[in-house]
Amino acid sequence: MTNKVFKVDSVLEAFSLIASFILFLMMIHVSLDVFLRHFFAIPLPGTLAIFTYYYMTVVVFVPLALAELKDSHISIDVFTQMLAPSTQHALSKFTTLLTIPVYTVLAIRTWEEALNKFSTGASVLQANSSIITWPTYFVLPVSFALIVLVLSKKLVSRV
Repeated sequence: MTNKVFKVDSVLEAFSLIASFILFLMMIHVSLDVFLRHFFAIPLPGTLAIFTYYYMTVVVFVPLALAELKDSHISIDVFTQMLAPSTQHALSKFTTLLTIPVYTVLAIRTWEEALNKFSTGASVLQANSSIITWPTYFVLPVSFALIVLVLSKKLVSRV
């Protein structure tokens, strides 16, 4: 089956474009902070917290599903390449079947944590500023759910 079952490719591309934009924004923000700090002794408030909680979370977790879709994750296939193609296929289906519940649990657990952080209004203090952080906790469950969709698509297409 092709993309008629799961149309996640375009969704993943959109999320990856968002992550790319966030990466560009991070570069501009940090460069501006360094420039202002070095030449005018005026750091941008909250740069460290925004970098840590917002930029890095999106840049690291959002593209994971696209990497899975494109089989770009690191893999070691020294032993599996010596197996028969049918065995490789069966092993691939088996590992996908094992991986889906793991990412599902991660999605559920991080969703619960995101709801907890939302309900408490999680934030961090940096200098004299309070920066809300609860929105960033929702990036993880969305990212893990996207990986589950990709793995499900792979499982269906490998039948």
